[in-house]
Amino acid sequence: MKIYKIVLFICCCILLYGCSNTENIDKNKESGIMESYGFSDLTRAPKSETSQPIEKITKLLFSLPNEINTELGPKVIAIDMENKEVYYDVDIRKIHRIDPTIALSDDDATELLGLIKKYNILDWKEDYSIQNSEDILDGIGWALIIEYQDRTIQTHGGYGVYLKDIIPENYDETISEFETFIESRMK
Repeated sequence: MKIYKIVLFICCCILLYGCSNTENIDKNKESGIMESYGFSDLTRAPKSETSQPIEKITKLLFSLPNEINTELGPKVIAIDMENKEVYYDVDIRKIHRIDPTIALSDDDATELLGLIKKYNILDWKEDYSIQNSEDILDGIGWALIIEYQDRTIQTHGGYGVYLKDIIPENYDETISEFETFIESRMK
């Protein structure tokens, strides 16, 4: 009987915490303050209904395919423009619980925004998949999620059998330049 009381107490505490947290979220929405989504939760954010300027970008999350060993999962480039942090090739669930790979200076942040503009990333199609993903048993995919200051997101990605068939024309060059940028600052 004692164990049931403990379980009931824990459930009540969780319920009360959830209710108080919901009240805080509602208060923040009413006051116009929106919490930023964590990188692992970006897909839960509402989609942006309009095109937004690159200066309003707060986060970029590239999930790159790992073609050599798919057991490793996707390679991640996570860029937090607000906190000026970059996480490179890390487990997405550990971001913000580990030290960033590099800290960005103001000039670095400006240069990254320049890369976004240079490669017209905001103009990429939302979906580059060429087949119904349900029909593919073992495929490859990539994704890019961009969060804006209003906490809405823009998504791009693709899934298919061959990477070359599901990427924008300048994808390889874009990713290469982002990786070169990050790796040059890791030294």
